[in-house]
Amino acid sequence: YSPSCSGDDDDEVTQMNKPSASSRSKSGSTSATESSASDNLLKRTIIHCDVDAFYCQCESLADKKKDPSKRLGLESRPFAVGQAHIIVTCNYMARSFGIKKLMSKEAALRILPSLIIVDGSDLTLYRRQSRRIYLCFREALSKHRLNQDQDIDEDKVLAVKACKGEMDEMFADLTCHVSKLLPKDNDERTSSLVDESVCFVYGSQGSDISVSEDQSGATSRISLHCGARNVSDGVPGCSYNDVSDWGDEVDRMACAKRLHGATLICQHIKQEIKTKTGFNVCIGISISPMLAKIASDLQKPNSLNLLYPWRSRELVHAMPLRRIPGLGSRTYKKLLVCLRTSNAGKTSNRSDEAWTCR
Repeated sequence: YSPSCSGDDDDEVTQMNKPSASSRSKSGSTSATESSASDNLLKRTIIHCDVDAFYCQCESLADKKKDPSKRLGLESRPFAVGQAHIIVTCNYMARSFGIKKLMSKEAALRILPSLIIVDGSDLTLYRRQSRRIYLCFREALSKHRLNQDQDIDEDKVLAVKACKGEMDEMFADLTCHVSKLLPKDNDERTSSLVDESVCFVYGSQGSDISVSEDQSGATSRISLHCGARNVSDGVPGCSYNDVSDWGDEVDRMACAKRLHGATLICQHIKQEIKTKTGFNVCIGISISPMLAKIASDLQKPNSLNLLYPWRSRELVHAMPLRRIPGLGSRTYKKLLVCLRTSNAGKTSNRSDEAWTCR
């Protein structure tokens, strides 16, 4: 689980999860290995950047550049992007009327007759914009420094390990970046709590979250309330059970400080992408690619979200099964067969969409 500080463009997301050779060779016992893995994970800082309604933003920005007489006014109207006979995606205004991904065009127009459907069969525009955003993302990572009034310290300019996921998402491992750029331990800028006016922190002052799966519409509501339990998670204001797997309070406070420092970098990244490309993005911050991806989806659109790993268990357990990052339709169908078989007679009225990760 040791982080890498290399800056290769071709790195895969899975490389961010690989154990180091040293950690594999030193694994004397299962318990020692698990403890070491947990400690190393807490030292990591991973971010996931997701472009809000990517195809729709591409079409909306392209529409603005057209001659006024040919504009559709997509920015202020409900619209969707279609391919063949289905809706590939739609903007947030259309979603508020009940339009969903992979819905047939015919069904969508029955729900909202005034819906504008833009043809998205040609992917050239989307690929070009995806590349622009990714290059801006990498440039923002390489140029960021905490104090913008000072010259860049060459010793603190690091190649950051970053990679693309899907066309509208990208990851970066900021572990080495944050460690180098953060002020010393006695600096209050990062030891204090995150500014919640610019960053949503799951579990801070209680959090009620709805997690939905786009295709099926399956939704789970998760409530996490502060102060109701008796074991401190190391972050002022909240206490939880089941944090013993994540080191002691000192370890969790150190992890929280690194994640707080990453919020400063992520604010800069969001601003750079918006200024240079015009796109709004959501960024999730945590200690692994999976948790960072889940975090980026907690509050949408145009948000910055932080998920402490020791607060993730209830969230992940309650998620619809289809929301697991990387779970494809074929694996999902095989899982459903197993779930129906092993729970025969116990959950006769449960629909396929009702299964959660728990």
